[in-house]
Amino acid sequence: MTALEQLGSVIASSATPSAAARELVGLHLIDTVGAWIAGAHTTEGSALLRFRAAMSADGPAGDALALDLATRFARARLSE
Repeated sequence: MTALEQLGSVIASSATPSAAARELVGLHLIDTVGAWIAGAHTTEGSALLRFRAAMSADGPAGDALALDLATRFARARLSE
């Protein structure tokens, strides 16, 4: 069983989260998306987007997901 399958099994067998837990997750998601958007409008965020474009042009297609995720995580962290 892969790690993804194990995670899916744990999630499928877990109890329904409480309303308070769902509200906290919702707030965290909104905060993260807001940080990701705000980080894109900084000088460093623009540089990250240029870096991602340059790396995408030079690198193999298999690394595209990792590069996109790393860029997006970094942009979210820029607004902290």
